[in-house]
Amino acid sequence: LEQARRLQAMPASLLPRPASLDDLNSAAAALVVRAMVGAGSREPRALLVALGSTLAQLRREEAAGGADDAGAAVALRAVQLYAPLAQTVGLAPLGCELEAVSYRRLF
Repeated sequence: LEQARRLQAMPASLLPRPASLDDLNSAAAALVVRAMVGAGSREPRALLVALGSTLAQLRREEAAGGADDAGAAVALRAVQLYAPLAQTVGLAPLGCELEAVSYRRLF
């Protein structure tokens, strides 16, 4: 149980959260990808937990129906960073789901 808690906390501590939609096209986005790949090479489950956490967050926001910039930033980050990363590591169904939920949130 303690190891599962550490894995859930790992992505949040490794990844900076963008303050706005413009931050996604900065060096912070490159840092996010580097951290995810680095964590995935040391602990492959951390990558899966981060992708699943992002998908769960998107689904919660979709169910709540809120229209705020924070939700749009999460959706944009998922489309630009997490979905391609998921497809690259062989989790294409998860990447497609991230894209579908994100596009519904954005458009």
